[in-house]
Amino acid sequence: MSSFSGLICNTNDYIDSHKGALEKLFTIDNFLYIYAIIIVLMIVVTEIRSWVFVKFSVHASRVLHNNMFQQIVNGKMKFFNTHQSGQILNRFSKDIGMIDEILPSLLMDAIQIFFSLFGVFLLISILDYWFTIAMVVLIVIFGCYVFVMLPVSQVTNELEGSTRGPVVSHLASSLQGLITIRAFNAQRVLTREFDKYQDRHSSIFYMNLTLHGAVRFWVDLTCTVYIAVVTFRFFLHQDFPVSYIGLVIMQSTVTTGMSSFFMKNFCDVANNMKSVERVLEYSENIAEEDTGTEKLREQWPSEGKVEFQSVSLRYSPEEPPVLKEISFTVQPREKIGIIGRTGAGKSSLLSVLFHLFPFDGKVVVDGVDTKTLPLSKVRSAISIVPQNPVLFSETLRKNLDPFGEYSDDAIWAALDDVELKDTIAALPAGLETMVTDGASNFSVGQKQLLCLVRAILRNSKIIVLDEATANVDLKSDELIQSTIRKRFKDCTILTIAHRLLTVMDADKILIMDAGKVIEFDHPYNLLKNANGFFYEYIHKGGKNMAEKLMNMAEKNYLQKAA
Repeated sequence: MSSFSGLICNTNDYIDSHKGALEKLFTIDNFLYIYAIIIVLMIVVTEIRSWVFVKFSVHASRVLHNNMFQQIVNGKMKFFNTHQSGQILNRFSKDIGMIDEILPSLLMDAIQIFFSLFGVFLLISILDYWFTIAMVVLIVIFGCYVFVMLPVSQVTNELEGSTRGPVVSHLASSLQGLITIRAFNAQRVLTREFDKYQDRHSSIFYMNLTLHGAVRFWVDLTCTVYIAVVTFRFFLHQDFPVSYIGLVIMQSTVTTGMSSFFMKNFCDVANNMKSVERVLEYSENIAEEDTGTEKLREQWPSEGKVEFQSVSLRYSPEEPPVLKEISFTVQPREKIGIIGRTGAGKSSLLSVLFHLFPFDGKVVVDGVDTKTLPLSKVRSAISIVPQNPVLFSETLRKNLDPFGEYSDDAIWAALDDVELKDTIAALPAGLETMVTDGASNFSVGQKQLLCLVRAILRNSKIIVLDEATANVDLKSDELIQSTIRKRFKDCTILTIAHRLLTVMDADKILIMDAGKVIEFDHPYNLLKNANGFFYEYIHKGGKNMAEKLMNMAEKNYLQKAA
């Protein structure tokens, strides 16, 4: 005790001896300089904090978007079969917009308010430690509010997001089928359906707003009770300085608005983190597994021989197989027609050829098991002309040659082969003509011919025609067939037939039923069997059509035999 008193005496002596120097140091001018330096430092620190936070937020948002985009672009076909287009668009619009614009500002505000409240509570606790008890009670009550509100708010936000998807999907499909809707005068039906989806979404959205309003009310009421307790404390003990009382009451009043705002921001941050969860959900286990690693030095395929060896396919493990132990061989430069009833497995063969779904067995092309090759190599080696032609909202040149691999002369030559050169040349912009949304500035036949131009430019050894002439007129059908015979005579062609006339000159007909190969031979040889599937199949179109098809098959067989 004596040593502590001696220390105080020595300190007082030091202050008395340097009193003049201290008075010169702590002047009003010096205080102004110190205050100015503190303000400048605060501005610098605030700018650095904002720059770092923005940099972090932009980087995080870019990584989340790019990862999701890469996963969806390389996604499994099963993913697109089980998810609506509206759900996918919702991820790239609503959720990414939330991550880009809303979530960073909410997170910054929540952090700032948290530290402001912490500073207020710390200041009040320093002035009177008894206020710590009231603050602990206040924090516990706020925690109860969060415990009750957060699960409900997350559910309502999830419902709001799930009810928004049908609105977007319905609107997109309505715009896409607007011509059909007007043709059948179904505007009122579509309007009622849209109103039903919109009302469901609006009710959930309003429920979410009401929930936030109720929580703000209870938070404000709790803070008002806290201020009353603090004020009543000064009535019980009147020995506090007036400056202390004013400071505590002023800071306690500030907590009312700040606490309500913090609770709202905290719940909004927790709810909007669901957008991050949904984006991460689309960023994991969606992409196809590309296990092929073999690299081929020579050009592949060079001949076009295709072998299916005991191929079986299921679209999902719990579903029955759609292809059952399929085995057949297509020789180089053969033209194969694939026919069968709906659901026989014709399109599933193409799914296996392009490795769109996992399958059992082997597909061997020119002696190479395609499972050992990268997916990009397998798919780029095969050209396809689909049943529903797809053109993108880009220039015509980009649609025909998206990677800039071919010269203008090659593109014009390919257009000349399908008799579109004069039509495209007559356009003011030529190859730079913009393809409108849905390619409405081209007819269905022209779109199909443009897809054929892509296959001509790529000059692949294996060509797949997925009922390419099913939606075109007979003249366009004849033009496509003549172009295929002329330009792809040295290629292996697999044609899923919608019209038997298009495959009666094929080298072989592959007939499928219930996921199995029923018959596989030249159409003339198949027609010799009066009890065969193919014979019965062509006679369903009538006697005259059957005779015409049989004559075509016989003529083609004799020409090739000669």
